[in-house]
Amino acid sequence: MSPPLMGLGLILWITGLIGIAKAVSHYRWALRLVTRHPPRRRSGAARTAERAGPGTYGRPQR
Repeated sequence: MSPPLMGLGLILWITGLIGIAKAVSHYRWALRLVTRHPPRRRSGAARTAERAGPGTYGRPQR
């Protein structure tokens, strides 16, 4: 009775591996889709701080 059960186990094992591979590829595809977003508009404070330079904390340099 062992060989038919071994064959069934092999089929289930291969099916499981295929399912895991599909799940991983779908997860990676979804991550690419989610992380590919257009750049957000920054607020006025962020633009001011960017123009002021590092260490000025948003105050314009003199």
